[in-house]
Amino acid sequence: MRIIGGKFRGHVLRDLNHHHKLIRPTSDKIRESIFDLIEHKWPGKINHETRVLDLFAGTGALGFEALSRGSSFSLFVDNDIRSCDLLRCNIEILKVDRISKVLSRDATQLGNLCNMKKFDLVFVDPPYAQTKKIVPSTVKRLRHGQWMSDCALLIVEGKPCDLPQLLSGFEQLESRTYRKTKIGCFIYRMDK
Repeated sequence: MRIIGGKFRGHVLRDLNHHHKLIRPTSDKIRESIFDLIEHKWPGKINHETRVLDLFAGTGALGFEALSRGSSFSLFVDNDIRSCDLLRCNIEILKVDRISKVLSRDATQLGNLCNMKKFDLVFVDPPYAQTKKIVPSTVKRLRHGQWMSDCALLIVEGKPCDLPQLLSGFEQLESRTYRKTKIGCFIYRMDK
């Protein structure tokens, strides 16, 4: 698995996919589509001030891709010990320890945001078998815990039949389907 754009383009990330069936990294093609979608729906917003939250991070491919494209910080959240070790390894490979952090926690149980700035770009990529159950509750916790800045962009990845069309407090900008994967792009409005 490699970074497909930005300053780390071509760098290979460690991947446990062959050894750990629950970690399903976002493919290069889907990642390219996600960042194309971000650029067209949220132009110029990934910059030196953009804070990224990568939930159910796994290998961290989405958060690392955002760092490569100029974001200021990525927080990787996963509750699997092997995933967290893998994330730390990839942080070391890319030498981004000053602008990234791993939080070993269940993303569905985030609680309130404490001692950190809010996030501008949020990736929610849960295990596909649990998309329908996990996404609404995770997004609800993000809102109630005040993790997102106003007009934050939320990118949700999951099974096409299980991905919600509209989430409370969010305006859907677009959705795309690629065989077994659907990507939903939402903008968060604090006043809704």
